[in-house]
Amino acid sequence: MATSSASPNGETIALNQSIDLLPGERLPEFDSPQAEAYGARERQTGNHLMVLIARPDLPPRRDVMGKLVRQERISMLSAVSWGIADWPPAGGQRFVAVFPRPRGRRLQPEPGARFEPWREDEILRRLIEPITPVLRDLEARSITHRAIRADNIFREGSAESTCMLGECVMAPPAMDQPTIYEPIEGMLALPGGRGRGFAADDLYALGVTIAVLLAGGDPLEDMDEQARVESKIHRGSYATLIGRTRLSLPMMEVLRGLLCDQRIERWTLHDLELWLGGRRLSPKQPSLPIRGQRPYSVEGQSHWSARAVAAALSTNWDAGVAAIQRNDLSTWVRRALSDEELAERVASAAGASAGSSRGGGLRDRAVSRVLMALDPPAPLRLRGFASDIDAVGQALSVHYGDADLRQAFGEMVQAKLPQTWLDSQLLSRSEHGMLRKSFDVMHHFMSRSEAGCGIERCLYEYNEHQPCLSPILEGDYVSESADLLPALERIAASGNVPDSPIDRHVAAFACARVKGIPDRLLRAMADGDNPTLQQLSIAYFLAEVQRSTGQSGFPHLSAWIARLLAPVVEAFHNRDRRKAAAEAIEKAAASGNLFALARAADDPDSREQDESGFAQARAEYASMAQEIAELESGKLLDPQHVRLRSRQASSLVAGCVSSLGLLLLTVLYVT
Repeated sequence: MATSSASPNGETIALNQSIDLLPGERLPEFDSPQAEAYGARERQTGNHLMVLIARPDLPPRRDVMGKLVRQERISMLSAVSWGIADWPPAGGQRFVAVFPRPRGRRLQPEPGARFEPWREDEILRRLIEPITPVLRDLEARSITHRAIRADNIFREGSAESTCMLGECVMAPPAMDQPTIYEPIEGMLALPGGRGRGFAADDLYALGVTIAVLLAGGDPLEDMDEQARVESKIHRGSYATLIGRTRLSLPMMEVLRGLLCDQRIERWTLHDLELWLGGRRLSPKQPSLPIRGQRPYSVEGQSHWSARAVAAALSTNWDAGVAAIQRNDLSTWVRRALSDEELAERVASAAGASAGSSRGGGLRDRAVSRVLMALDPPAPLRLRGFASDIDAVGQALSVHYGDADLRQAFGEMVQAKLPQTWLDSQLLSRSEHGMLRKSFDVMHHFMSRSEAGCGIERCLYEYNEHQPCLSPILEGDYVSESADLLPALERIAASGNVPDSPIDRHVAAFACARVKGIPDRLLRAMADGDNPTLQQLSIAYFLAEVQRSTGQSGFPHLSAWIARLLAPVVEAFHNRDRRKAAAEAIEKAAASGNLFALARAADDPDSREQDESGFAQARAEYASMAQEIAELESGKLLDPQHVRLRSRQASSLVAGCVSSLGLLLLTVLYVT
């Protein structure tokens, strides 16, 4: 883990003892959409660098950073150092990554900005030729960039120099891509639900970038989002983006190949390299969907293909529910598209909810299944939630702050719609089997309500570097198991501590990062009727984290846990045992060993003896209380009671005398 420390005057922050971060030097021209840029300086050489400050709620692509570290030979911004830093401008810890400072400007100053169009020879020499080896290098490392766009490409130096790709690691993949740079499936998904994708998606984005440079800006700036989707579906991406722009045959060829809407038919890197080498390939023609004989109307708009109808219904969910109730979609497919097989799939997906006036959740699920039947490759969709099947967990991370999308995610997983999406695919991929198992586990988490499960567990289990979003840890950046206890120690040392060090987020985060935490601890922490068991389970839970990380030395956290164990001490009935338990807890807390602390409070032998002694004391107390009550009521002076007691006493005395006499006679006889 990288470390940071502030200079005495607060002007610099040391990162890994080799780089000085400069919080006073703001560099807005180098901002990424999800990260602000500041100055940085290499200590040994004095070279000017820049540092990007990540958002506290999003997981950066740290695995990609590790694969690209110091890859200076490729024309791409790659991080040279990264870690967690105390960042004064943000008032807390942040994940930071240091990059070489670009020497030139962006090709497009900002998304949507207009600029002087490029000539074809400029695009070839300054963009395609230097970027193609970068894409080859990324593919060899099994990395996708997913942030190729005109405003994320820099000039290497002067205006006539070649280009270099910007960073792609400070936010989840494809989150910041304008929809124009995404294939149809990406346009239909939420920004956070596009996923890491494939090399073909980067090639498509390169094709769109070429189209933007030729047009001097967004070639579709006059079209709204729905119109862009409709045009790409019915005309194809090439016709939509290029229109009637006059191109040379070689440029037309490369753009037709890169902008092919069918991923399997799109140009590969090998095709692009052949084209750069002078080999001419046959121009690819777009594979357009079957156009119906008559349109299907959604909110007054006519749509002519199954894919277009699905896209329209996904953005107008109430219209989809109404279509399910009318039960006319399968009829339109049968008559307009003459596709009996698709009509049967649509009718089956609509199911028993068609015409129903009740069960909104049932109808929502039916709409989702109908969309899968109409457009199988499209994202998994339920109301506003839309995600590529590989990026469901990522979509939850990016859009976790939206309560409606969280609810839609939960309903989707509970209804096993991801598994239904996999079943609906006409072409299965090899990884679908693993995805199915993953969604089964996700369903298991969502079906359990205790802390450590639920939607919070899905958030951390399926986003490896997701920072913990617990309000308890506000100001701390906790993304790995080793970060948790030090953060809680800092909170405990501050003196401003909450009621408990564990909430649903902390519990879910720890369970996702630390394998082997027993389920019984989760159930015990949820037992509000037994505060003794609840507090003990918290101590044992954190002890499991400490065991996993091998860390030690948390005196303030231990003292905090010791105070929480007060109900455990108070549960002892015997004063001496209570005092002994308090002393044992205090001694264990001083050691900073959370497991020893939990064991000191949880002595089953002592507790069993205490319970046994308490039961005996209660019985004795009850007997004495009864006698006192009898004395106070005068029952002991009642003649009948005196006669009874006299008989009992005389019988006892007679028995004793008889026994003594018999013993005496026996002794005399023997002697």
